Amino acid sequence: MNILKEKIDELNVNLKVTVTKEDYKDEVDASLRKHRKTAKVSGFRPGKVPIGLIRKTAGKAIIIEEVNKLIGNKLNEFLTAEEEHFLGEPMPSNTIKDKIDFDNDESFEFNFDLGYAPKLELNYKEMESIPYYKVDATAEIIDEHIKTILLKNGKSVEKDTISDKSMVKANVTAVVEGEEEPYAVKDVVFLVNKIKDEETKNLFVGAIVGAEIRVNFMKSFDNKTEVTSLLKLEKESPLINDDYNVVVNEITEHEEAELSQELYNQHNKEGNITSEEEFRAAIKEDIEMSFISSSVFKFGADAREYLNANIKIDLPVKFVERWLRYRNEKVSDADFVKEFPFILNELRMSVLKTAVLKKANQKIKISEDEMLEEAKTMIYYQFSQYGVADIPEHLLEEQAKKLLDDEKQKNNLAENITDRKFTAVLFDAMEKEERVVSKKEFMALVSPEVEDEKVVEDAVTEDVAIEDTVTEDVIDADIVE
Repeated sequence: MNILKEKIDELNVNLKVTVTKEDYKDEVDASLRKHRKTAKVSGFRPGKVPIGLIRKTAGKAIIIEEVNKLIGNKLNEFLTAEEEHFLGEPMPSNTIKDKIDFDNDESFEFNFDLGYAPKLELNYKEMESIPYYKVDATAEIIDEHIKTILLKNGKSVEKDTISDKSMVKANVTAVVEGEEEPYAVKDVVFLVNKIKDEETKNLFVGAIVGAEIRVNFMKSFDNKTEVTSLLKLEKESPLINDDYNVVVNEITEHEEAELSQELYNQHNKEGNITSEEEFRAAIKEDIEMSFISSSVFKFGADAREYLNANIKIDLPVKFVERWLRYRNEKVSDADFVKEFPFILNELRMSVLKTAVLKKANQKIKISEDEMLEEAKTMIYYQFSQYGVADIPEHLLEEQAKKLLDDEKQKNNLAENITDRKFTAVLFDAMEKEERVVSKKEFMALVSPEVEDEKVVEDAVTEDVAIEDTVTEDVIDADIVE
């Protein structure tokens, strides 16, 4: 059997597959003998039908089946060994009509079309430098960070008098005339500075433990959800609009911790920080380090955008369209036309990524341990959003494994890892122009709507396959979904 690769143009080839009798004879004979064992022919016992009769009645179908299997296997072997970046799978040629006569011929010639990706020559030295932003932690940002640390390490202190910073715990009773047992709730807790009505707020400021104050909570807080939660009421309860008698039971205020050697040691276990100046320097370093992953992420996004805009990537569009329509016969023409441009863009990015990795002599591989760690990180982040930070390792791993059982979640995690690894390759390969910016400037560069650097880091993921072929699963998902 022979496969001859004939170049049509830079992006399309014809695969001429020649099959001789010697290529399929043994497989056909074995299949005929197997068929003979179960064939039921009048006048013959099972297994005793003459092989000539089996060949006459079923020989053509068996030859077709074995030749097809042989072609499929040999094409797979050819593609596995192929060093060039091909797209899709071989399709029966639509320009060369095969003349196949299984009744009379013993040798056959089949022609297939196959599309190839263009060969890209990347010369980073000739490209523009990509900005790499380094966030400068200003004195103002350091002050804000230290204030957060002091608040976190502070403590609640009982007070005699209410101020606008106080947290009040009180018993409240609905004021309803003629009601012997009006609705009442014990230990209602609220912050004075959350009261929106200034008149009501002034009633509380200066009050002491034991004071009785008549208030309307809806007027005071102007938030139905908050009031129903405070008073433990159903959403549509008429009691939400009543006045309440509030008896103050406890007044507390959260006081910030003070800068001290104990606080410094919490931040640096080795005890290398011994002054406020050293503490501020350490905080500055922490803040700037916390932005590194986001800065690299931003660099990667800008680098991909630059490459995509400045490197021409031609594709065998007609072949790709034909192949995709064949693989997705149930997709309507309207849906196909709508999705096809997006798929072509993904293919171009896939070709670009392959070229970048090839130039760097690298392949992106993801181990099971990496997948597990990625899943654990996601689970930890989800817990932390609810204020849970101290999660036992066994619970973290258990939840991570459950997450990986979800194929869609598993694919998303793999894409996140792939994207980071590819960004690292770009970061090492491309020319960088370092730019020092403020935190505010950096956030505006990444996204005008984003206010938190953690959100920035997770804001964008890109679905691209780093493979030698565009797989059926990727293409199907893109069109159907």
